[in-house]
Amino acid sequence: MKKRFLFKTAAYFLLATILAFLAIPPVSTVKAVVFTIQKDVYYDKTLAGILGHIAGFLSGYEFVTNVDGTPRFPLPDSWFDLCNGPYAGNYIYGGNPTYPGFKRLFGTGRIGSDDDYHIDFFNQHILDAHGPYVSYQDIKDEWTEHYPHDWGAGFVGMALMKNPGLLPPFTGLRELGNKYYWCTEPYIENDTLGMAAPGMPNTAASLAEKFGSVTGDFDGIIWAKFLAAMYSLAYVETDIADVVDKAAEVIPRNSWPYSVYQKCKELYQQDPDDWRWAVTELEKIKRNVHESDNVQTLTDVNNGFTILALLYGENDYLETCKIASLAGYDGDCNAATATGILGIMKGMSGTPQKVKDVIYANGSGVYVNDLETGFDPYIKLNYPREQTFDDLARLYQRNAEDQIIANGGSIDSENYYINVQTVVQPEVVEISNYDFENGSLAGWSKWTPVPDTTHITAENNPNAHSGEWNGKVVTDETVNEGKLYVQLSGLEVGARYRVKAYLMCANGKQARLYAENYGGPYIYTSISSNPDYWVARTLEFTAGSTSAQVGLHLPAGGSGSKWGRIDNIFVEKVSDRNDIRYEAENATIGGSQIKSSASASNGNYVGGIDYTGSYVQFNINVANTGEYMLRINYANGGDYNATHKLYINGDLKTSVMYPKTGSWGEFSNNILEIPVELSSGNNTVRLEKSINYAEIDYIDVSMINPASIENINISSQVLDNINRIYNFDFEIDGATQMPSGWGTWPGNNGTDGDADYVETGGYSGTYRLTHHKSSDYEVYTSQTITGLSNGHYTLRAWVISGGGQNKLYMDAKNYGGPDQRYDIPTWGWPNWVQIEIPGILVTNNQCTVGFYSNANSGNWFSVDKVELYKEQVNLVSNYDFEIDGATQTPSYWGTWPGSSGNDADADYVETGGYSGSYRLTHYKSAPYEVYTDQTIKNIKNGTYTLRAWVVSGGGQNSCFLEAKNYGGSPMQVAIPGNGWPNWTQVQITGINVTNNQCTIGLYSNANAGNWCSIDKIEFFRE
Repeated sequence: MKKRFLFKTAAYFLLATILAFLAIPPVSTVKAVVFTIQKDVYYDKTLAGILGHIAGFLSGYEFVTNVDGTPRFPLPDSWFDLCNGPYAGNYIYGGNPTYPGFKRLFGTGRIGSDDDYHIDFFNQHILDAHGPYVSYQDIKDEWTEHYPHDWGAGFVGMALMKNPGLLPPFTGLRELGNKYYWCTEPYIENDTLGMAAPGMPNTAASLAEKFGSVTGDFDGIIWAKFLAAMYSLAYVETDIADVVDKAAEVIPRNSWPYSVYQKCKELYQQDPDDWRWAVTELEKIKRNVHESDNVQTLTDVNNGFTILALLYGENDYLETCKIASLAGYDGDCNAATATGILGIMKGMSGTPQKVKDVIYANGSGVYVNDLETGFDPYIKLNYPREQTFDDLARLYQRNAEDQIIANGGSIDSENYYINVQTVVQPEVVEISNYDFENGSLAGWSKWTPVPDTTHITAENNPNAHSGEWNGKVVTDETVNEGKLYVQLSGLEVGARYRVKAYLMCANGKQARLYAENYGGPYIYTSISSNPDYWVARTLEFTAGSTSAQVGLHLPAGGSGSKWGRIDNIFVEKVSDRNDIRYEAENATIGGSQIKSSASASNGNYVGGIDYTGSYVQFNINVANTGEYMLRINYANGGDYNATHKLYINGDLKTSVMYPKTGSWGEFSNNILEIPVELSSGNNTVRLEKSINYAEIDYIDVSMINPASIENINISSQVLDNINRIYNFDFEIDGATQMPSGWGTWPGNNGTDGDADYVETGGYSGTYRLTHHKSSDYEVYTSQTITGLSNGHYTLRAWVISGGGQNKLYMDAKNYGGPDQRYDIPTWGWPNWVQIEIPGILVTNNQCTVGFYSNANSGNWFSVDKVELYKEQVNLVSNYDFEIDGATQTPSYWGTWPGSSGNDADADYVETGGYSGSYRLTHYKSAPYEVYTDQTIKNIKNGTYTLRAWVVSGGGQNSCFLEAKNYGGSPMQVAIPGNGWPNWTQVQITGINVTNNQCTIGLYSNANAGNWCSIDKIEFFRE
């Protein structure tokens, strides 16, 4: 949702009104038990949870191997040293001291970013900025704005958001490019979401599923939900065994993770004293996942080790941390998860002193968003370089308060009243041998048009989706069609069921996940020519009978022997929806055609969306602003995936990627579920041709969440590092009535000059400015900053208030534009919050900033750490080539005419820009060499990024974007030859300027007729 300023009490009232109007039930329909927890107790537990999470990370050993390269586990007791493992710089038994930045303990109380927690903390920023009903669009917007760096699945997920612009959950899917979908990121980076939902495990699991989908699919998401539920339950349970068992209810019964949980319980019950034996036994049942590239990151064995550490630790902080640290495999991540849970349960009083000393450092400890060492996990843009652990705990606390209110709880001055949720167990239709791992077709049935015993089998396959077995159907001239299916029984008539399975098929063949004999027509979702990796397919049906058949169908078609495979089928009952259908043939179309097909809904669909600008546009009317699901029924009979640009009310929001379905003009249930934000009233939803081709049958629309009530903190712009406020933290004079640099207006009656003063109890230092008086008062404390360079600024401050004022705000004025005000929220002590006013456009070289109170007797408010920063700007002049229009000599840019000196005419500005009217082009009808450049001078030394949007027909000998003359070796990125109109953003990061300048340029050494274009070039400090 769009960020907006809302007074929190009003926000809660609005949320309650919307929920009441929509009659949306809470996550759990079980009558809630109200749990009371003091605010300071929640804060204490959360702080201890954060410290425990990091303590486990600093203690654990990851990827230890034997001489032959096999995993070494479990590890000797003598290796364990709390907060002093490899990532703390202790390389005696493990670690990689040659890896840049491997040591994450920079010094006492200084912890560098790592994938065990950098996204965890970033998630809290997203929730803080967008409120309890955060949307997938919100998550994408924050990732693209702040550019998280990550390994594996996170790296690919980020890239998919930027280009082609996908939304989660598509960024976590193998089929759309994330080959690390199977890996650890979904759970290691989202487990602490449970701390923002204390006592609300269903909410925690839902958040983990949503955020985890950025980076993964399959069992990693199930484990994320389980771990987040444990973090949530740790606030309200006193025995770790209860935490584990109650959280395990979120795990589907018909799943491998549930079998792992059961095995852990069995091992503990069999011998509760020997954790090393249990670890060894559990490791024997691990299952490989297709395309996994590191056995020590498999999700089953690692989460099993975490469960064993919790069970065998038996509520003991140190023992739990030790077992998780020494069990082996991904031990730093497992120890982080386990010790974080124990931290919540024990609180700060039960946290070992060593953890407090090494990490918390008596309150001065900070998390460092590390952009300096080259260690990959960090948040790159527009994000705090350091955050105290106290600040992070307060961040979790703000988000927890939102969730408490959103889930029907309440808050007073001292306590939280939480509607504790009973975990809702997924309503699974259990399937025997759902994964074929018993090595047979037991529980499955097969069908062929003629009697056959050889074409449908259980296949022992090292490339099974998981484990060692999958189902397989082969068609050829003798058997041209086949079905491998399970017979479901005990279905509830009228209920909706969702089927999910993983499929593969040979080139030239279509394979279908299908359902029939359920009391409705045969339906399917398909894949086509997909022999290299497994892809997920889902299918929904409404039961008209108590039984159904679901499974793999290879329809007739194709020549020669063709195969299809199925693995890990899963069926669950899901909530019914109030879908509203919008037929494509009734929409507005441009450059497209209405076509007929017996398989299309209502007999018609829109095809021919084949040309630049071709589109189909729907008018979708909704009663309430919120997040909605668009279910697009489509066909893509081509050889490649296709994309459409999705515009909502004229704004480009995402790309929709259509996987191959195997045929044109044939529709069943090939449905893409696209989460979008819609405003109340009419919305235009346009699908516009982008890459390759797809046909649209209809869109079904239903609500996911009501309007997201945004939190008061908004993300800031990229800022410079010069705070223009004098005495910004009120430390200069100590306690005083007249703080240096600040003036007082004593109200209209002129008698309230004593209502503002500096006292102890500051947010980050010793002192704070306070407004308070024992009688009614009006006061304004301000500072006018002169000598500012004109431009955009951000004003921000840390504030706290007991509430009750008639008016209370921070403002910016006298800067050459209208006054801007920010109402200061009421949180009560000690809940400091940061507020900000961005985009203050100073045009007269000055700005007055101030804090105004019109208050009743006894009302109070305090402020600290007031900052006015200039927002960073793009340093490239004429970055979009719009200044001069079409020209041979664009302003601020120079041309090198090649070695021959004859190619100055090979670069020019023409129409057809990426985001505006114009672009710079390199082209000539003869071979040419040309370089278009700009030298940016008088810049601060530091690390910069160069990026631009490019498009090229390819064929050049050399074509690249470059940064040089900055004090280091030239850095280049090749321009891809992706063809018109497929603009792509390329970038060069980590340009370390040491001589206060940098030359940026576009170079082409090309053959006759080769061309490339560039637009929207940006160069900015990281």
